[in-house]
Amino acid sequence: MRRVGSVITVSLVGWLALAAGAWAQESSGAKGPESPPKQPAATGQTVTIRVVDEAGKPARGVMVGSLLHRSIDESAEPKLTLAGEEDGPAMATDSGGLARVNAKLLFYQRGGARPMPVIAWDKATDGAGRIGMAKVEDKDIGGTLEVTLHPACRVAAHLTSTGLEKVGGKLGWANVYVFWGDMRPMQCDARDGVHDFWLPPGEYKLTAYGRDTDTEHRMVKIEPGQKALAVEIDLPPSRLAELTGRPAPELSQIKGWKNGGPVTLASLKGKVVLLDFWGYWCGPCVHSMPELMETHDKYKDRGLVIVAVHDDSVADIAEMDAKLEQARREIWSGKDLPFLVALDGGGEVKIEGHEGEARGATTAAYGIHAFPTTVLIDRNGNVVGQLYRGNKGIEQLEKALGEVRPPK
Repeated sequence: MRRVGSVITVSLVGWLALAAGAWAQESSGAKGPESPPKQPAATGQTVTIRVVDEAGKPARGVMVGSLLHRSIDESAEPKLTLAGEEDGPAMATDSGGLARVNAKLLFYQRGGARPMPVIAWDKATDGAGRIGMAKVEDKDIGGTLEVTLHPACRVAAHLTSTGLEKVGGKLGWANVYVFWGDMRPMQCDARDGVHDFWLPPGEYKLTAYGRDTDTEHRMVKIEPGQKALAVEIDLPPSRLAELTGRPAPELSQIKGWKNGGPVTLASLKGKVVLLDFWGYWCGPCVHSMPELMETHDKYKDRGLVIVAVHDDSVADIAEMDAKLEQARREIWSGKDLPFLVALDGGGEVKIEGHEGEARGATTAAYGIHAFPTTVLIDRNGNVVGQLYRGNKGIEQLEKALGEVRPPK
């Protein structure tokens, strides 16, 4: 969720779409500032990819890319694309089994010398076909990298969440990444619990997570000649899912306030509360603030209180404000945040009953590890849940406010 797509400008709908969750982008739950990696040393040069079969003969007409992914919102068919061109089409090898690829199309635009996978996929042969992978690095620019094709193994990851069902939830959207070493060559999201991949022989890590679940990992090994592998993954419910319908954890170890405060959730009973968990370092958080400001202005007189809970990545409010100077000038049209801002404290805190930590005691109490995440609390002080995108989120908020619009 830290990666910004196009910002939707319809006020509430736009803000809800951005604040919906990390599942559609990178649900890595990064906790603090990051320095952007360097660009490749010579992005104008090419890397020659030579694709051969198991006998070492050149393979003609094989597609070459760096990401193999499938999204239910785009197509039922997996797509092989080039990472550096935002889903740019893969290239085909010539009669000599060669594909000459501009280096900047193999590496992420903000990636640089970070190693990336090269995938060669001949899906037209023998059903799933043949597939091969190799690692491309900055040193390979201007040279030739060989990829050997092997019969593809279909890996079917079946996802469930018995724990989520026990707390009244249901596994819906979920995503699985395939890691090959430190690289992430494949991804598949779905709502039916079935996630398919085609892999060459080797060892891989499957990383799975859902909209209301924690993350689970599975190591898998594909043997030469293996055609199929089924993997069962039961995802545990997230801390926030476990809190749904229960009293909201109190704000704790808050070390600074802006625009008022201190306040407690107990003192806000009778109001509808949005806790927006964010950080100055999080691009989507900062870009979604104008829509959150509009939401505040629209509903503040109808019983809505917004508390923006900033993670414990700055020493005090003054440091936070200094780091937001550019955002106020270039993104917020010179405006400042009009609602309560609470600066979380406590450092790295373990998430109760779950693996992992969060930066700040209140952030940990809600199990927040992706930013921004917005939590809705009703007038009785109970957690309604995370606001989702689009009409569902609008209905959630207006229902809590007692202003449900009649269907059109």
